[in-house]
Order: sequence, then C-alpha cells, then structure tokens
Amino acid sequence: MSYCSWHEYGLGINFTDFEIACDRAKDPITVEDIERLLNVAPKLQRDVHKYIQGVKEDNPGVEIELYDYRNFDPDGFGLELSYIFAQAVAEAEGLTHVFACDSDDCYHFVLFGQGYPWNMNEREKALKKEDVEGIFYKYLKILKPSLGEKVDVEIDFQSVENGG
Repeated sequence: MSYCSWHEYGLGINFTDFEIACDRAKDPITVEDIERLLNVAPKLQRDVHKYIQGVKEDNPGVEIELYDYRNFDPDGFGLELSYIFAQAVAEAEGLTHVFACDSDDCYHFVLFGQGYPWNMNEREKALKKEDVEGIFYKYLKILKPSLGEKVDVEIDFQSVENGG
C-alpha cells in the first residue's frame, strides 16, 4: 500500500477560517446568504436548486437547511460551501482557474490557481494580485454583507497539501 500526496497552489482564501470567523462574530453563514451568492451565478443556481428540489422530494415535509446546501457536491469531494463559493465566483467572473480544494487536515480553500497560459482566458492572463484579491473580497461581501467594509479573511498565496 502506498500514499501519494499532491499540492495545489494559488492565491486565495482558507474558506474554513472564513466560516469560523463568521461563527465567532455570531453571524454564521445562512441559507439566505447562500441564495444571495447564487443570484450572481444563474447556471450554478439552477444546478443547486435542482439538487435541493431532489432533497425535498426525497424528504417530504422536511425544512431545507444549510446542511443540505453543504451536501451539494457534484464532484463528490466533500468541499461543502467552498465549492459553491468557488463555482459562483468562477461563473460570475468568467474565470476558469478558480476552484475549491481541501487540505489533509480537512480545511477547505478557494484558490485562483496556476495554469498554463494556453489554458487561461485573456482576462485571467491579465489579472494582477490586487485584481484577484478584489474579486474574492467582492464575493465574500455578497455572501456576508453584514461583516462590513473589510471581510475578516486573509487572501494570500496558499499551498494546500493533501493525499490519499
């Protein structure tokens, strides 16, 4: 039996730390927050709502909760809300290199990752660090506008290690 590790690199956020900061501020992420974020990404919104409709059909009379949104994960990697956040940003901004991933200690990250220039669109090639930071802050503020002008999360270079 062997173990293989891998790394993901990019500019982004530790989304788990962001969720913890929201909880500490006594302002946890809610279904309403997720729905507000989904409004910027119609295709993702349609897919999430289709999934939620299936949950309702499978569990008649049960109220939909944040837990149900956390379980939306077509790729099956268990990335929870970081997946929805990454997909919303990618769709709304037309970025192909924004993605969610997790570390071997179960933290979830959202990154603008590295890519070969021939795989990047022209907008991605032209982005500067400040542009990517601004994009992430913009959508964090859409997700949690109650957190004020500066969202309490560090957007920085991340090196995420995992394996299996």
